[in-house]
Amino acid sequence: MIWWWRNRGYTMHFSVVVGSLVAVLLVGDAAFPVPSLLGGSSLRLPVMLLLPLAPSSVVSYCLSRRDGLELTGTRPTRWLDCAVMVMTAAIGMLAGTLLQVTGLNDQGFAAGRNMAGYIGLSLVGVAIVGAQASSLFPVTVAVVTSSLGAQVNGQARSWAWPAAGAESLLALVVALATLVLGLLCGLVWGGRAGR
Repeated sequence: MIWWWRNRGYTMHFSVVVGSLVAVLLVGDAAFPVPSLLGGSSLRLPVMLLLPLAPSSVVSYCLSRRDGLELTGTRPTRWLDCAVMVMTAAIGMLAGTLLQVTGLNDQGFAAGRNMAGYIGLSLVGVAIVGAQASSLFPVTVAVVTSSLGAQVNGQARSWAWPAAGAESLLALVVALATLVLGLLCGLVWGGRAGR
């Protein structure tokens, strides 16, 4: 078990998770305008909604560290990897909720929700294109939703879940569904992660 943990690099993974959560606390409500490519006003995107991209990129790196012995062994590494991803998403959502409930950050829950959704997108990417390129999935979704997801009033469209505020129930449902889809991909096609 220790060998699996070290081989994956999960200590570094959780260091990045903690670092990104601290960064969410430090950046506060800092935001930048993202011009809408569909016309209308620009979307004011909080920086903290993009910070969860760091842990999702590290997921890709950790899952790329499989070796041949592990793929033929009897240890249930797919289940262990998925358990780590669920734990990471839960930590992100819990920390984000605590930031919001304590009044330290009014979009903390959205940052935790995005961490779960971005991890799910990375896991889907691992199944489709392999671990080395899978971090492009959450980055692409973040860029597309930021540049195409603004309404005329400057708010995020309903389908642009990464740019939605903490109050959006639809964004939460989509992010959690993406995480579940990614976990299913990890369990079914987890052996393709090393390509």
